[in-house]
Amino acid sequence: MKKIIILLCLLILVSGCSSIFNRMNEHISHTSEVKDEEIPQEMMDIINENNKAKTDLDYLKYAYYEIGSRYSSKPYYYLREQYSEIYETNVTEIWEGTSDRPSTIQNYMLKLMLIKSGRFTEDDIKVVNTRCGNILRTPHQYLQVKVDDRWINVDVWDMEKPHKFGELTC
Repeated sequence: MKKIIILLCLLILVSGCSSIFNRMNEHISHTSEVKDEEIPQEMMDIINENNKAKTDLDYLKYAYYEIGSRYSSKPYYYLREQYSEIYETNVTEIWEGTSDRPSTIQNYMLKLMLIKSGRFTEDDIKVVNTRCGNILRTPHQYLQVKVDDRWINVDVWDMEKPHKFGELTC
């Protein structure tokens, strides 16, 4: 009986989250293209400093670790934060704001760093939308970046917890 009650509660929770999932999917698609916008000077300084990397792969790793160390997020972020924080797209506010950001925002900032470096174009970066988890199947996003004619998975959201560069969270 206890298992049935737990399953019913989970079903109610999941069905109540469908509107949240739909809004997350809208946001995921919204952040797939980098807009031509001004970025904070501090961010541009980091891009220029990292741009001294000898190879595009080295630059990608520098940008990955920069964004991964700057932002983090706990699973089910969208269930506990206000929509305004989830759907933030102002680069300056993201850069200067809190470090707690969902995978879509982290990828948006990483993609922005890659493109603003001049080493990568929109065509070199694919946005992959997926779902994580066994029960709730929460929306998640990662990037595939083309370096030297090969595609590398870049999932900055769960950097080294326990995943490393090139490994996927889910």
